[in-house]
Amino acid sequence: MALPVNADAQAVFSRALCAQLRDARRRFGLTQAQLSARTGGLISKAALANYETGHRSMRVDIFWALSRALDTDPGVLIAAAERSAGVSADAQSPGPVTIEIPRLMANADSRLAAARKWFELRYPSNRPATETLDTAAVSALAALADMSVDEFRRLLARVASATDGTQTHTAAPATGGSAHGVGGTWQYSAAALSAPSATAV
Repeated sequence: MALPVNADAQAVFSRALCAQLRDARRRFGLTQAQLSARTGGLISKAALANYETGHRSMRVDIFWALSRALDTDPGVLIAAAERSAGVSADAQSPGPVTIEIPRLMANADSRLAAARKWFELRYPSNRPATETLDTAAVSALAALADMSVDEFRRLLARVASATDGTQTHTAAPATGGSAHGVGGTWQYSAAALSAPSATAV
C-alpha cells in the first residue's frame, strides 16, 4: 500500500530522489564538479553537494537541469525514487533477499561494513550459512550503508546472493522482529535489525 500524501511521505520521497540523482551521477563516473560543469555553471558544485545530501531543497527546474546533464529521463528518476521510498501506488514489493553469510563476511567492500558489523554482533559464533532479510530489513541496512534500497539490493545480489544455484531452505516468516531458523536458513525483520546498539555499527 502506498504511503499517504503527508509531510512524512514527502520527506521520504525527497530523500529518495536526491539519492537517485547521486546514484545516477556515480553510475556515469562523474564527480560533482564534472556534473556541475555539464550544467554550464547553472548549478555549482557546492549547491549540488547540498542537493544530493538533502540539505537544500531542490526546485523543479534544478531537478530538470540535473536530469538533462545526466542524460537521464526525469520520469525514470522519479519512478525509481517512488519505488525506493515506497510511495508508489503500483510499486511491487521486490520481496525478501536471501544471502550467504560467509560470502558477505569475506567481502571487503566498504559499503557492506555496517552489514558485516551487524552480523558479527548478531552471531558471535555458530553463524547460519544463509539468512533471509525481509524488505524492511534490507531498507534498514541500505540506510546504514548510505545507499538507495535498489543499489544495496544489487550489491547484495552481486556479492552474497544465495539464489545463484546454491540450495537453501525457506525460512518461516519473521514476525514481531523475531528470528526463525529452518535447517540453517534464518529470516530477520527490520525490528530485529534494531537490536544491536547503533553506536556499535
